[in-house]
Amino acid sequence: MRALVAPDKFKGSLPATDVADAIADGLAATGVDAVTMPLADGGDGSVAAAVAAGMRPHACAVTDALGRPHIATIAVDAGTAVVEVACWRRELPRPHVGHDRTPETRRQAQQRERDSSASRHTCARACVP
Repeated sequence: MRALVAPDKFKGSLPATDVADAIADGLAATGVDAVTMPLADGGDGSVAAAVAAGMRPHACAVTDALGRPHIATIAVDAGTAVVEVACWRRELPRPHVGHDRTPETRRQAQQRERDSSASRHTCARACVP
């Protein structure tokens, strides 16, 4: 018997690749031949699923909603970039007192960063789940 194992991540505990491998190992112990294909629901985990499917990861210097720099990853291959909106966001500090809270301006800057990151790889398409 063959089985396709195509899970999403277990949010906060395991990425989809680890979930798929664990399920496949359990099936193999019972004699089932399992093929893994990690998936994502379009949110966080989408880049990891694209990389598991053969795309290349690329680190990008970006800013979060408060303008703080950090590194995010996109997946690129054959003219397509997969970009998670969530990778440009980080937890906001609490309380928000004293922080610049201009989300519309930040959102526009983050969109420019995403577009720029994809265009540096000559990607004709950008998938932003």
